[in-house]
Amino acid sequence: MTNKIKEYQQLEIAKRIRILRKVTELSQDELARKLGISQSTLSKYEKGKVGLTLEMAIKYSQIFEKRLAYIAFGGEQSEGP
Repeated sequence: MTNKIKEYQQLEIAKRIRILRKVTELSQDELARKLGISQSTLSKYEKGKVGLTLEMAIKYSQIFEKRLAYIAFGGEQSEGP
């Protein structure tokens, strides 16, 4: 996979997780606590500066009750797991 494609996918994931947080009206601090990470790390995820690990993507899917495939690839937002 080329770097441009990987970068694009990372930015798309970042956009989805940022939207999910805002729709659920969680602050970055609140969500960071639920994920067990710092607010600054969460900010990096939401800006696409750091890619999600599988473990972190699973935590997002559990917190937001969305399928892991939605977190990773978008599309239909049906409920998880």
